Amino acid sequence: MNIFIALIITLIMTAPSFAADLTEKELEAFLAEWVAAQNSGAFEKYASMYSKQFSGIRRSGGKTVKLDNNAWLKDRRKMFQKRMVVQAINPEIVLDGQKSSLKFEQVWESSTYKDRGNKLLIVAVEKDGIKIVSEEMMDSKVDATQNKASKERLGAVPATPLVTSIDSSACKKLPQKIAVGFDKLGLYADECPAPTGWRLFLVVGGDRSWIDLGHDHSVWTTEQEVVYNDKNFFGFFPNVTSKQVEWVVDGNDAPIFLIFPVTAQDPQKAGHSVLQYFVVTTQGIPRFCGTAKTIKEAEKITGAKNSCPPLSKRPFSY
Repeated sequence: MNIFIALIITLIMTAPSFAADLTEKELEAFLAEWVAAQNSGAFEKYASMYSKQFSGIRRSGGKTVKLDNNAWLKDRRKMFQKRMVVQAINPEIVLDGQKSSLKFEQVWESSTYKDRGNKLLIVAVEKDGIKIVSEEMMDSKVDATQNKASKERLGAVPATPLVTSIDSSACKKLPQKIAVGFDKLGLYADECPAPTGWRLFLVVGGDRSWIDLGHDHSVWTTEQEVVYNDKNFFGFFPNVTSKQVEWVVDGNDAPIFLIFPVTAQDPQKAGHSVLQYFVVTTQGIPRFCGTAKTIKEAEKITGAKNSCPPLSKRPFSY
């Protein structure tokens, strides 16, 4: 019996414990991960930080909505389709054993909406780590100036960004009928997700890559603009190396612009790379509208009245 009791005590002492009290350092790191998941568009990471028993209160201006875990994540999944910038300013941490709180001023911003207000997160230690069990936007002050500007850009219907993946895990090999067209030009292409009515092809030619767009059974290419146009030159061996692109869609979810990043070797500093965003309008025939050094500058191009020459059309269809 004594041996049995000793064995039980040993197992208890050596078993992993999920009852350890939270520390301020752990909560600071947790909050940083929560913010980073939103700013990088990492929805699965974000969702994993919420308890199954979660309940939340969302406020936007004067609107208040109460949501459980499923409803909250369903709502947030839609938000993750847009590029957003989230800040948690001056966090105040209150430690209370395994259930503690984080209060901070949140600033949430997209290209068409911005608000700020105090947010309260209640977190607890569960079997698989720290989880958010409650979240409340305690007040919300909407930036009317930015929202008005976004509406004026397209008249009564504001434009919003929609992010789609061009990661290899999301793209697929082309049907033979389309692949043959690229093969004859000495090119390789995969097809990546795109809004309804459009097809997005990630095209590789030697040590360079770019985007082609399919619409109404025709294919247009940005090869000239990305690779050969001296006016747009910003570096050697340009390639689309990002894992996502941004579409600007109208109130009916119809794409009106495409923004995609291209990385090249810095012509001024050996071993360094430079980034440029290319902007294409998808209103009718795809047209090239310019380049920018930042995503914000690229989004400004979508709101300006620019001369956008048409892209070159491929000699094949689908």
